[in-house]
Amino acid sequence: MTYPMTRTPFQEQVDLVRALIGLSRGLDRHIETSVFPHVGERERDIISDLVDHLRDETVAHPDFCVYLDTAIVEIRRAISSGTHEARVPIPKERLLCGTEAYDVERKLTPEADALRAALPRIEEVYRAAVVVQDFAEAVRISLDLLDKE
Repeated sequence: MTYPMTRTPFQEQVDLVRALIGLSRGLDRHIETSVFPHVGERERDIISDLVDHLRDETVAHPDFCVYLDTAIVEIRRAISSGTHEARVPIPKERLLCGTEAYDVERKLTPEADALRAALPRIEEVYRAAVVVQDFAEAVRISLDLLDKE
C-alpha cells in the first residue's frame, strides 16, 4: 500500500510562486503592445509603474498586487470612457403593445475594444498574485499562532 506524500506549506508556496512567474512572464510586453497604444498619457504614466515593477522587482513583491490593481482600474476606466450607449428602436412586429419602444445597445470604440481584449491576461496575473500573497499570509499567521503556544 502506498501513501501519498504530504506537501509542506513551503512546497505549496513554491508551486504558487512558480505559476505566478509563468503567468507574468512577458506581461510587460503585453502591456506595451496591447494597452499603451490605446490609453491616454495619464493612464500610460500610471500603468508604466507596473511595467517598471515587472522589470525591476520580483513578482512575489508585496506591492505587485497594488500595481496590478491600479493598472486594472485604469484600463477599466479607459474602457468605460470608450463605451457609448445608443438607443435602438425595437421593430414594431416584436412589440406586444404600444407603438414604439427602444433597446439600449452598447458600442465600444476600437480602443476600448482592444483594451477589453487585453484585460483578461492582466486580471489572471492579478488573481494568481492574490493567491500567492494570501497563502503566504496564512502561513505567517499560522506560524505566529504556533509560536504563541
